Amino acid sequence: MDALGRPSTKEGSSGFASLFPGGLAKDEPKSDIDAELDRLHALGLKNIGFAGKHLTIDNYKVNLTPEEQQEFQKVRGAYLRSYLKQVFGAPEYLKMTDQDKIEAAEEASHRAGRDAHEQIGDQVLAERLKKAKRASIPLRPPASMRVAAP
Repeated sequence: MDALGRPSTKEGSSGFASLFPGGLAKDEPKSDIDAELDRLHALGLKNIGFAGKHLTIDNYKVNLTPEEQQEFQKVRGAYLRSYLKQVFGAPEYLKMTDQDKIEAAEEASHRAGRDAHEQIGDQVLAERLKKAKRASIPLRPPASMRVAAP
């Protein structure tokens, strides 16, 4: 999966390209968003990033399963595509300096991460709660394992 939450594919699996597992990726951008991101990267935009392997929920680090991490990236990418489309399509964007455009893209990336974190955090907690209930796993430690409050 790419940074924009799309399935990552390598195109071209015949001829010379067949020598490489998965084929070779084409150099041309997939969309106008990709083209503008490529242009901004050449000017100093840092990597817009990928979803992490864990979430912090209520000050607790929650490690994600590979499936949860993939869903996190998919959701984050959907938010990011939407926000970048809004930013890049705004009439005022054309009037911005390249540095301001880089900052606008970075802010879109941060916003996408925050919104995806909130959505996926809720989903992960709900799903894990369902699994715990089905397995009859206590959500709180037994009284014998609790630490008494001072």
